[in-house]
Amino acid sequence: MAGEFVKFATVQSVMNIVTSELGLATPSFYVGNTDLTISQLMAMLTSAGQDLCMMNDWQYLHKEWTLPVIAGTTVYQLPTDWNSFVDGTMWNTGTALPVIGPITPQVWRMLKARFVGGTTISIMYRIIGNQMILFQNPSQNVNLVTDYYSRGWILQVDGITFRDNPAADSDTLLFDSRIVVPLLKLRWRGEKGFDTSKSTQDFNDAWDLVVGRDIPAPTLSIGTRTIYPFLNYTNIPDTNYGT
Repeated sequence: MAGEFVKFATVQSVMNIVTSELGLATPSFYVGNTDLTISQLMAMLTSAGQDLCMMNDWQYLHKEWTLPVIAGTTVYQLPTDWNSFVDGTMWNTGTALPVIGPITPQVWRMLKARFVGGTTISIMYRIIGNQMILFQNPSQNVNLVTDYYSRGWILQVDGITFRDNPAADSDTLLFDSRIVVPLLKLRWRGEKGFDTSKSTQDFNDAWDLVVGRDIPAPTLSIGTRTIYPFLNYTNIPDTNYGT
């Protein structure tokens, strides 16, 4: 029934579990708490969340970015929450051609030296200085669309604003608490000099469970024939239906 299942918990809910399982006193609030133990745990929550963003391609941090390219402009700011692009997903919606990149500094210099470009080559780009730089000056306005992974692992109570650090106890963590809790316990015990062998195993077990269920795995075949001999996106044309 609706409302009975909560996959993503608030900062306060997760931290209540952590303090309880560590045998610590559970405070009435966390963000802004000056108690040394609580402030240390909150700092660990921030660093743990930021690290988790880098540790897997999480489906709930997967977003789409549409970049309106203006004729004559080659430098664009990345999304403020940008973490990395999803390889091979950037396309020019005007020409229906893939965008080439990010190209290496060596290739960039070769293209510059040879003055290669123009209408015979698709749009190419590189990432430098946290900016997306196009190789050519586009001759007309186009839209580039790509997928990317966000650093916004915290959602504020307004349901709109994403952050990479907690600002209120009511903020929602976009990581399953089943990996956040054991990771915080592991890091806290490590900082205190306690034995971490069981905590490490607990986190590894939780990691396998959560990551394995984050995105459905594709069906693979080692046979010589395709399993599904039906029409699909690999063998149907883009146009000319019914001709």
